[in-house]
Amino acid sequence: MWRAPSLLLFVAVAACTTPMKLVDPGDRTFADRYTVTTDVSWNELKQDGTIVWTNDGFVLQTIRFYAGVKEGESLFKGDETDSPFPEFQSDMQPSEVLEFVADSLGVLGFQQVEPRRLLPEDFGGYEGFVFEMSMLNAEGLQVEAMAFASNRDGRLDLILYMGERSYYFPKYEDAVEGIFASVTSKA
Repeated sequence: MWRAPSLLLFVAVAACTTPMKLVDPGDRTFADRYTVTTDVSWNELKQDGTIVWTNDGFVLQTIRFYAGVKEGESLFKGDETDSPFPEFQSDMQPSEVLEFVADSLGVLGFQQVEPRRLLPEDFGGYEGFVFEMSMLNAEGLQVEAMAFASNRDGRLDLILYMGERSYYFPKYEDAVEGIFASVTSKA
């Protein structure tokens, strides 16, 4: 499957041509749907309407912020010649959102995506949930992920943290858990 290497090339080129900006510690609001607080500085890139933060590079670790994903929208955009990206459905239950994210990552080129540990969690005053996943990227790098989400008003709010399993995921795990705990939803 050639999509994953070409996507990584696209991300590398995009990182070189799309201006990144430094996000200082503090509050950040996403699409007037929710606000998070970070105690860590991050490098930010806007990619296909999604805000992506990293400190060590997009292959090593990222936090992706989705705000208000609508019915019929996908989490990722790109070449869908082999398989189309799954589309969000407004009536998805937490287990279905977990599968939607896992299936989306599979189409993106991740392999052996194993979702686990789906638990309810307050998302800034709204019903939400957290879950974890492990997988391999196209180069065989072991990747861990954790997500925090809420399906409210038929729209998905999702924060997805992914990183290389042995060093880069744990390096910022506490900071990301602090971001999850800081979520304040907008009415």
